[in-house]
Formats: sequence, C-alpha cells, structure tokens
Amino acid sequence: MANDTEVPKDLVRHADIPVALLGSVGAAVALLVIILLFFLWRWHQRRLRKKHQLSRLTPPMTSSVTQGVKHTIDFVLPTIQISEMTEDSETDFARSYSDTEQYAARFKRSYLGRYAIEPAGFQKGLYQETHTGINVPPTAGRVGFRLQYNTARQTLLVRLLGAADLPPAFKRGTANPFAKVTLLPDKTPKFASRVQKNTLNPCFGDIFSFNVKRTQLASKTVRVAIWDHDRFSRKVLVGQACYQLKENCTNDESAKDFDTQDLWLDLLLDPETSQSRGGALLISLSYQKESGQLTCSMSQAQGLKVPATADRDAVIYIKCALYVDKHILRSCKTPPQPRASEVAFSDETSSFSVRLPVEHDLSSANVLLICSAHCRLGTFSGKTLLGRCRLGPQCGSDIGIRHWKELSNAPSGESISRWHSLR
Repeated sequence: MANDTEVPKDLVRHADIPVALLGSVGAAVALLVIILLFFLWRWHQRRLRKKHQLSRLTPPMTSSVTQGVKHTIDFVLPTIQISEMTEDSETDFARSYSDTEQYAARFKRSYLGRYAIEPAGFQKGLYQETHTGINVPPTAGRVGFRLQYNTARQTLLVRLLGAADLPPAFKRGTANPFAKVTLLPDKTPKFASRVQKNTLNPCFGDIFSFNVKRTQLASKTVRVAIWDHDRFSRKVLVGQACYQLKENCTNDESAKDFDTQDLWLDLLLDPETSQSRGGALLISLSYQKESGQLTCSMSQAQGLKVPATADRDAVIYIKCALYVDKHILRSCKTPPQPRASEVAFSDETSSFSVRLPVEHDLSSANVLLICSAHCRLGTFSGKTLLGRCRLGPQCGSDIGIRHWKELSNAPSGESISRWHSLR
C-alpha cells in the first residue's frame, strides 16, 4: 500500500519549474515598475524646479480691477483736418450722381494739389544726365577675351571669356549667343564658339589658336563678333569688338612673349576701329509721313577697290535691305554695272521703296547697303564683298545716325542726299 501512495520524483521536479519561472517574471515586472516610478518622480521634481525658478524671476502682479483707478489720465487724440469734405459728409447712398461728380472733382484737385512738384524744386545733382549725342555709337553689351603670344611657337592664343549685358533679341527676353573670332585683314581661319542657351551673360571659356609671325603682329587686328539666332534660325549680328595688336607688340623678332590679361570691350554694331575697305556711296532718302513710305535711292559709287585678279567681265551691284526691329522687311538689288572705280546708277532702277508697318516708324527701322562684285571666270569666280554701310538710329555710324536724324526732321517727302563711306 505504501508503494501505491508514493509520488514519483519526476513529477515533483516538473512541478518546481513553473514556480521558479513565475518568480523571475514577477521580479522583472517589479523592477520595471520601480524604474518607471523613478522617472516619473524625476520628471515631477524637474517641473516643480522650473516652476519655482519662473516664480522667482517674475515680479508679483496685482489686479488693476481690485485696486481701481484713483486718478484720471489725461490724453489727447491726434486729429486730421480734411479740407472740402464737411459739406459732402452724407452717405454714398444719399448722394446723387451729380453730387458724386462734384465731390470727385474737388477731391482730385485738393489731393493732387498737395503733391504738385514745382520745377524749381528739382535737385539736378541727384539725377544722372543722359547724353543723347550722335557722336557716341550705341553699344550692345561687352565681350571679354585675353590674348597671349608665344614667340617660340609663333602662336597667338585667344582665350574667349564671355559676354555681359547683351540686349534681348526678338522680344524673347533672352538670347542664344555665340561668338566668332577672326584675325583681320586675312579673315581666315575663322573660329566659332559653342552656343549658350537662354542667357544674356554667356560664359564661353573657349581657346583659339592663330599661327602668326612676330613681324606680322603689328598689322593684325583681332575681331570678336557676337551673333544670335532669330525665330527662323537665321544668324543676326548682335555686335562686334576689334583690338589692334600693334599696341602690345613690336617688329623685333627677339622680343619676349606678351599677355594682355583680361580685356573687356564694348560691342558695337559698326565699330570705327574696323578696317575701311574704301569707296563711298551717294544715298538719297525720303519719307512720306502720312503713308509711312520710305524711299532709298543709290545714285553713285566712287573709289571702289575691285581686286586686281578680277577679269574685265566683272560686274558691280548694290543690295539694299530694310530691317525693322532686327527683322528684315524687304530687300532688293540694283542692276549690275560694268567694273569700274566709279559707277553711276539710274534713278529709276536703283530706287528702293517700301511702306513701313502701321505700328512702326523711323525710330525702329534701319537700312543696310552692301556693295559686291561678281565674276564668272578666272580666279575671282564668285562674289566678293567690296564694302557696306548702315543707316538708322541704331547703326553705330556717325554719318548714318546724322543722315537718319535729318530725314526725321525734314518735311514729308523731301529727299536728303549724303555720302557714306564703305567699310
């Protein structure tokens, strides 16, 4: 019987395991509760400490309602007097239409009269004077470059820096400029930079090399021209700048290298430093102010320099083009004339007449005349440029601006003739 009531030892061992597990879990929970209570106590003590510090920094406040105001405070409100407004102080709904007009007229007179500026009150020293003389050609921004010459290699390096303050073309508000670099009077080779998109201050960073002997530097001129494209992807000249190398070099072959550092020159539409090709054109202008019709006649050309390589069959003609806001409006050519240094054109066949648009006048128009020679035989086969001239308020030439100004001030239909040199 004793053996039947005895409990196995394995069952006793398994019964002790849950008791130990429960004890460890209870101890862990008690530890977490103690830690949580400790942090809550610390947070409460910190809050009480901040409240105590704030109470010491803040002065004691007393309620003005409980104390009351024993003495009256005297103060004055600023007043504004409005002239001619008292008799019309009724509401807008009760005012009639005629009274409203009279009220507006009186108020306008009184309001504008307060701020009327007398001419004697201007201080001339505070304002910049604008010089509108025709002797200063208009600029089209600036272009920067640097010239370096290596005597050992006989190489001229042109470092194209960039351009600044270019005029926005064709009402886009921006431009897509690129530069062309040539070495006058050879014009070959000709280098072009990359196109800079949507900017009026492009940075090119291109380097171009010209092979030039030291003895030839004094007769060379570096020309940098900035070009843009119109809405039809046609090239349009923005401006050009020329720099003569004789200012920095001598004909001595033993001279050292030179470096001009950074040069920033103004861009001109027709700079006076460019090489003159010689020759002149007699141009007559007339303008009908009522109908807006402009007539340009080429009467005579003299001093033309036709290349000696041209044969006797070479012909000379002039192309005339009218530009309005840098857009070509119309162009025509004169009948070809035999080769000669002096050429006379017929008034009937060399007259160019065009009517300006209604929204434009002479202030936005420019005329370009190009004199060329053409030959079909010999080494001079093809077309070559003999010279060009520009007329208009923005042509950049002194005689061109003066001729256009005389046309604007002349009576309607009066013809004005002037000689223009070809460049």
